Amino acid sequence: MPLKVCSVNLNIASHDYLCQVISPLTDTQDIARLKTQMTRPEVSWERIIHLANSHLLISALWVGLCEKELDSELENDVRNYLQELYTLNLRRNQGLRRQAIEAIAVLNKKGIVPMLIKGAVQLFRPIHKDFGARIMADLDILVPEDRIAEAIKALTKIGYQAHKNSN
Repeated sequence: MPLKVCSVNLNIASHDYLCQVISPLTDTQDIARLKTQMTRPEVSWERIIHLANSHLLISALWVGLCEKELDSELENDVRNYLQELYTLNLRRNQGLRRQAIEAIAVLNKKGIVPMLIKGAVQLFRPIHKDFGARIMADLDILVPEDRIAEAIKALTKIGYQAHKNSN
């Protein structure tokens, strides 16, 4: 029985392209291949952007495109969209860092030594070359269990509100 030629699954092609762009690959031949693929029909920027947004990778996509010098090859509307989201995310990360410094200072004044966990660590010990590459939505700060009430009180005084998880 002869093999049938199957059409390219656009979701898989978009996923593959996104992964290659955000990967640390720097081989000039690989980058040239990515540049060539940018305009092919199986590379759907609408799908790539949707996928990157769905997985909070939109800033990493922009950083990857810039690092591989592919950003100038994008259509203007795609380039402007990605650049704007990246810029907004970078500003948010800078704001989160300022908030973390403020919260830690308040806790330290009470003799509480908090521990930053998860994404909050990225604000002070970046694992990414670019401070705006990672999308963050909150600060995860761990305090000793016996100091929780005191920490909440100190943070409430500077405008934070206690939030109970519904889980």
